[in-house]
Amino acid sequence: MKQGKMNAGVVTALVVAIVTALWVAGVWAAEPQPEPEVKRVSVQTSGDGEAVYFLPGLMSPPDVFDDAITAVEDIEANRVSFAGMAGALPMAEPSPYIAPAVAALAGEISARDAGPVKLVGHSMGGLMALLVAAGHPDLVDSVLVVDAVPFLPGLFQPGISADAAAQQGAMMAMQMHNATPEQFAGFVAAGLTRQAAGEADRQMILEAAKASDQASAAAATGEMLATDYSAQLAGLSVPVTVLVPHHAGIGVSEEALLGVYEAQYTGLENVTFIVVPDSRHFIMLDQPEAFAAALQNFVEGE
Repeated sequence: MKQGKMNAGVVTALVVAIVTALWVAGVWAAEPQPEPEVKRVSVQTSGDGEAVYFLPGLMSPPDVFDDAITAVEDIEANRVSFAGMAGALPMAEPSPYIAPAVAALAGEISARDAGPVKLVGHSMGGLMALLVAAGHPDLVDSVLVVDAVPFLPGLFQPGISADAAAQQGAMMAMQMHNATPEQFAGFVAAGLTRQAAGEADRQMILEAAKASDQASAAAATGEMLATDYSAQLAGLSVPVTVLVPHHAGIGVSEEALLGVYEAQYTGLENVTFIVVPDSRHFIMLDQPEAFAAALQNFVEGE
């Protein structure tokens, strides 16, 4: 029988068909990719010098510290990201949130064997910095707290009972967890005027919140609103500096506001307070020069 030459188009079609069949059969299937590792805390390090850890607040990225980090000399900057916050991958079960994150951060610091380190924490990050220092004083040299207190409800509702705080915290956590993305964004947007003065900064805060995992944010918020951490911090002896923001819209004097913060820290042995005028919650954004100066003094031990 005479053999003829196969048309090139037919050959191409056959090759495509064979390759497709092998792919579908799994013969040439790509190797399965491992699931990305989810960590309660992740740390990115840059620079050389004294180890300083920067802990952002609820639904915030460590980027909020970048300008200040650039302005300060001779530090090893360790930027901390928390699971589920500002685009970081969330834990499968984010609740409880605060205590496991504190333990994970202490583990990271210990594993790096950097000796006693300095902690800079904003809001939720400030609370966590205090808790790390209280639970692991051998790991911490000193703490710079940026607008955070041991008992958050007491800042706005002096005299509130533990039971009432627990109920409010549980209710807020449930509302945040069950909100639609639109409702959640609206909740954050409604409070932006208390967060920062600049419109661009407010938009950044909003976008970071929208990139956060609602379940993680709800768990952390509920715990901070429901818990008085004062007992856990009692007797903390490492030096603590607390930056207190003040602006005219608060409606109370600097002295009166300072008294409220001082009352929150009565159980600590070595606390210094610095009021930062014309600033809202994100001091590092509203008053970058004042914050950088405070950070430099903190790093130098002044």
